[in-house]
Amino acid sequence: MIEKISLRMGLDQELIWEFQRELLGSKVGTEKQDYFARIGQDEFAVISDWYNLAILEAMKLKDFQPDAAWIAKKFGVNLNQIKSAVERLKRLGILQIKDGKWIDQTKGYTSHLEKGKTSEARRNYQRQLLEKSLESLACEDHKLRDHTSMAMAIDSGDIPLAKEEIAKFRRRLSRLLEKNGNPNQVYQLQISFFGLTK
Repeated sequence: MIEKISLRMGLDQELIWEFQRELLGSKVGTEKQDYFARIGQDEFAVISDWYNLAILEAMKLKDFQPDAAWIAKKFGVNLNQIKSAVERLKRLGILQIKDGKWIDQTKGYTSHLEKGKTSEARRNYQRQLLEKSLESLACEDHKLRDHTSMAMAIDSGDIPLAKEEIAKFRRRLSRLLEKNGNPNQVYQLQISFFGLTK
């Protein structure tokens, strides 16, 4: 319940975990259980908070600086949240830092990390991205964004087909836009496909 309420308030997963630890005290369990609980919380946070995956994508930028302050400024996110995210990615083995060099252990393919075990985490992730999309709609020049929609009458039996085609499109667009090897911005593609009738 603490987790659910805190996520809806938009709190960082690391802070939620620390709060739970303080509140529960010795009930958290042995050191070994505590470690596995922490890994579970870390996985939840990676799926739940949008900037975790965005950090990995930012590492592809030509002007990337392996510095939490630079990342926080680039994304407009609190420095402590970025520091927590970097530590979390390291603990999970997703990010390795060796001799000051940051290495993405996902081999540059982060979209599969969205398929987390916890549906609440996925909902929170999508909720955050919708909020970022609204910010973009309100603040960014239309030349730098694309917000379009389309209503259609369909046979609901074709929904699996639609989801498969959307997945193919996402992967194809990603390959097309990343092929020139000269990235200078991190963009988020979000496609919403949902029923309007009940």
